[in-house]
Order: sequence, then C-alpha cells, then structure tokens
Amino acid sequence: MKKEYQTPADEKKYKCILIDYLISENPGWNIAVEVPYFSGKRRVDLLAITAQGQSIAFEIKSDVDSLDKLSAQVSDYQKAFDFLYLVVARKFVSNKQIKKLPSTIGLIEIYNGNIIKLRNAKLNNPLKKYLVRFLWKNQMLKFGNKSEPIETIRNRILHKLPKKEIHELAIRALLDRYTGRYELFLREKSARTHPEDIDFLTKKNQSFF
Repeated sequence: MKKEYQTPADEKKYKCILIDYLISENPGWNIAVEVPYFSGKRRVDLLAITAQGQSIAFEIKSDVDSLDKLSAQVSDYQKAFDFLYLVVARKFVSNKQIKKLPSTIGLIEIYNGNIIKLRNAKLNNPLKKYLVRFLWKNQMLKFGNKSEPIETIRNRILHKLPKKEIHELAIRALLDRYTGRYELFLREKSARTHPEDIDFLTKKNQSFF
C-alpha cells in the first residue's frame, strides 16, 4: 500500500504511516497511542481495538531506536494484549533479536513510507491479573464498596470472574477511555495523519487504578 511519506526518521512519523494504513484497512477499529498498562509502568506505542473486541498492540522501532529493551517489552505485551505486532525500520528486519522472537508476534516493516507486512500476528494468551488492571474504578466497585482498598476488590474480581468476562470488561474500559478522542481525531484530520495529530491522540494524565 503506497503512502506519500519519505523514509521516516522518528517514531511519530511511523505512527502516522501506521494509523493511515489501519484506518484504510480496518475502518471499524478504534485506535489510541501511548496507552499505559502494567499500572502505568509500560506504554503501548499504538493500540487498536478491533470490531470483534480484541486488542492489538503495536511496538514501534524506528530508525532512531534500538532493540535493547525488546525482549522485556515483548514479554510484557504478550501478558496484556491479544495480539502483538512489531513495527520496524528496514535496518532491523534481519536483526538476530527479531529473528528469535516467538512466531506469534506479527512483523511489519516500514520503508519509504510504505507498510510491508512480513508476518501476521497470532493470538496471545493474556493473563487475568494484567487484564484486570485496565478496569475503571467504578467497574470494580460493583464487586466491593468504597471503604475497601482497590487492591482487595481487584483480587476479588480475579478470583470471582472468568477470564472471558474480565477480558470483556477490560476492552470496554479501553473503549470508554479512547473512543471519544479517536472519533474527534477522525472528524478533524486531513487526508493523511500528521505528527501534530499524534500529539492530540496522546491522552495526557491518564489515571489507572
């Protein structure tokens, strides 16, 4: 799929290319950038929620990035999201670390402004204890009361609810957080996404309980 960009030199331009590709290929998805998880200890470069209610995380390694933290990042992504794609500059495609990644991880190359999908992602098995971290406080209070510590209620949810239900609540929480901003982004954006649009999509001061 052709794009009009020159070879991007930073992550923000990669996000622009990727967002335009996802919008054209999957118009029913919701997209957010810099989404915190693991209680804010990690951030997803770009997150898509599909029309079927599944989460797809995209970790970007642009021309100016390194792969120093890749192994730990991949491990954490797999615990929290349904699918994971690594989006890389051409210089990383043949890297030994990339080749050692699990086959469940999808691989996308960005070169001269074009998206080249090298491998489709396969379904991960996200863990309940990480999914529950996405829930809103008001979602969790249905299983407890305001006088209880949130961690007590969170543990109750983990033991009481099946994983499928926790997953559905997590997806609902993510959509509640980001859908409004993404819909406004779609209404205001021009034919293609620009770096300043990424600033708008990057929601500041996000609270996770």
